[in-house]
Amino acid sequence: MTQKWVDIVDALQANPGQWATLGVFSPGAATKIRRGKYPAFLRDMPEGFDPQEWVTANYEVTTRRTGDGDRSELYVRYVGVKRSRK
Repeated sequence: MTQKWVDIVDALQANPGQWATLGVFSPGAATKIRRGKYPAFLRDMPEGFDPQEWVTANYEVTTRRTGDGDRSELYVRYVGVKRSRK
């Protein structure tokens, strides 16, 4: 888990409901976030939860293609309830 993604998730959780532009990535980045492959999005996940279900319940993720079509702007917003870490 990189500090970059930890900081992004912290900022999303500090501003629930607000869309954030995370940058330009390959379209696969959004898919990986949705599938629970980025550990920073799972830090507050209770034991026994499915990572993909956790992310789907707490985050909305969308993309918009850039001009060349090979990459996409990544937008994410936090829609869950902030939980305190143990």
